[in-house]
Amino acid sequence: RMIDILTKGIENCEYLAASIDYERAESADEIAGTIASKGCKCKVCSSLKEALDKAMKSGADCVLAAGSIYLAGEIRSIYKNA
Repeated sequence: RMIDILTKGIENCEYLAASIDYERAESADEIAGTIASKGCKCKVCSSLKEALDKAMKSGADCVLAAGSIYLAGEIRSIYKNA
């Protein structure tokens, strides 16, 4: 349902998918496949850090990280240790 919301009517958006080490997390390939089924392009990244680096270097006006509170914690750890 969240992917429906994040892809509906959105243009010129680059989607990146990354897996995290959490038993309930969807794989990056599954996420990318679902996004592709909505007619949007999605690149699979080998790590969350790679996805964040690509997003931050993209020159986009806005970067949105969507997922769980666990994902937010992982993102915080990456930037805290940078």
